[in-house]
Amino acid sequence: MAKSTSHRAFDRSTVIAAVAILVGVLSIVGIVYAVIAQTGVWFIALHVGIGVFAVFLLVANTTMIPLGALTDSARRVADGDLDVRIDLGSRKELFELSQAFNSMAATIQQRTEDLTQKVDELTTLYETSRALGSTLDLDALLDSTLDAAMRSFAVDSGYLVLRDPASSDLQLRAWRGTTDAAPDDRAVRSSMSEWVVRQGRPLIFNPSTSNGDVENVDSMTGALAAVCVPLHAADGVIGAIAVGSRDRNARFTGDHVRLLSTIANHLTVAIGNTELYASLQDAYLATVRSLAAAVDAKEPHMRGHSERVAVFSRSIAENMGLSHEQCTALEMAAYLHDIGKIGISGHILRKPGPLNEEETLTMRHHPLIGANILRPVAFPWSIGPVVRHHHERYDGGGYPAGLRGEEIPILARVLCVADAYEAMIADRPYRKSLSAQGAISELKGCAGTQFDPRVVDSLIEVLRASDSESHGPERVGLEVDRYEARAVFVSIADGMLSAFRRLGGPRLTANLETSMAQWLAGHQPAFSLSAGHLSASWDRIGDPDDELAAMRSTLGQLGDLMSAVTGRSLVEHFYSESVEGLTERLRGSAFELALYRHS
Repeated sequence: MAKSTSHRAFDRSTVIAAVAILVGVLSIVGIVYAVIAQTGVWFIALHVGIGVFAVFLLVANTTMIPLGALTDSARRVADGDLDVRIDLGSRKELFELSQAFNSMAATIQQRTEDLTQKVDELTTLYETSRALGSTLDLDALLDSTLDAAMRSFAVDSGYLVLRDPASSDLQLRAWRGTTDAAPDDRAVRSSMSEWVVRQGRPLIFNPSTSNGDVENVDSMTGALAAVCVPLHAADGVIGAIAVGSRDRNARFTGDHVRLLSTIANHLTVAIGNTELYASLQDAYLATVRSLAAAVDAKEPHMRGHSERVAVFSRSIAENMGLSHEQCTALEMAAYLHDIGKIGISGHILRKPGPLNEEETLTMRHHPLIGANILRPVAFPWSIGPVVRHHHERYDGGGYPAGLRGEEIPILARVLCVADAYEAMIADRPYRKSLSAQGAISELKGCAGTQFDPRVVDSLIEVLRASDSESHGPERVGLEVDRYEARAVFVSIADGMLSAFRRLGGPRLTANLETSMAQWLAGHQPAFSLSAGHLSASWDRIGDPDDELAAMRSTLGQLGDLMSAVTGRSLVEHFYSESVEGLTERLRGSAFELALYRHS
């Protein structure tokens, strides 16, 4: 509210000025008195003195007091009190001066409020930009953006939904509420975001001002005041972001809609970049897998080794809480960890028995050869050091550099354990494989000497997450290890796709992959197909029986799509060829699993 100041008492500076004027007037009076005294005109002197004093009082009342009030008000404005207003009276000059001062103060106040709002908006956009640039993982991106938006609007709830590309249904991807339980699909369908996405327009509601009015309450968060805006992309609305408050005094305005829309636009661009990055990563992975297959082909008994090491490595890294970028880098390095064997003589690699001393020394060169091969390649991840040092020992007795303990890159220590475990549970020409329990016992015995104890513990935790410690590894089908079944399934699927590509060419293969990807999105969303490679989010499926059913269903659909182009007999040939390319042990697992069944 405006404050009024009128005819205020003299402040210190006003008193000093008044005293100075009074002294001057009295000096004049003294002079006049002296003159009159000499002339003897006492009566005139008295009246002159009274008149001068009256003039002083009039000047002080009409000028000095208002100027003092103006000076005091100006000082308060300079100190930041922008609500001050003055009233210098009705005299025309002073009234106009009051009006000019009050207009100036109101203008300064409005512009200050506008600048404060702009600063708040810039701070919001800065925080959002930091959140958007902090990661290329989509889930982390959505979480950080929602948190930044909620901080900026100072609200207690919010959520973010994205449209599923296959079903067009809205999926809740990030949520912050006042309860622990996240809303279900029914709440999503009845939320304000459903209308916003369908209409492509923002929506805002505030608490009612009358007790008799029916309250709007957001079904997702229970907010009494909320604002929701769509995420517009080139191909339409892909989702929505909403923030809200359960405070009855909260109010959202058009300015809030504008700011949240700006955040939404930045987020949409970031989502597109994330998807582009994922596509690029898939392309890298497809290239890396091809290189790994070429390396493994030099040793027939090593078929699928790099694939299984990659699976174990990533599982260990995720269990240890390593970042998404580290997990991806490790997965790439795992596929390429033996690429240096390209430079090793074939007779050494295919030797059916143990290597002699000279051959062992030659074999120990492959980490350095691999690192040198990868050095010119501009990977987005630093995988060269991981490949170079994956045969170092925790006690310093490894090669090629004899690094010890924490000197060994953490990703190389993880890869070392995954590589050793896979080697122990796989058959070799010169020895039979160990059981999973036997391999775990070996790892435990070498923890602290050959292996990082923390990495060994993490691998055991990963295995126990799906295996029963008392009954051995979980089995899929009859007596097939769960991880081994996964490797068999992926190898066969990729092998069938590769065989179809050789026969049908890139165009028919692209059409097949598009149809298969659409089917997976609707029927087996845990699986995805990209660049000729089938990948899986195994934790989304369930128990071993569910996994086996999902594998058979997926390969059955793949076979049906292929047979529509080539005929059933060729599809069976593709399957048989893929199985024959496996190691003897994995071939037995494939027959036992009977993954491909057709009518």
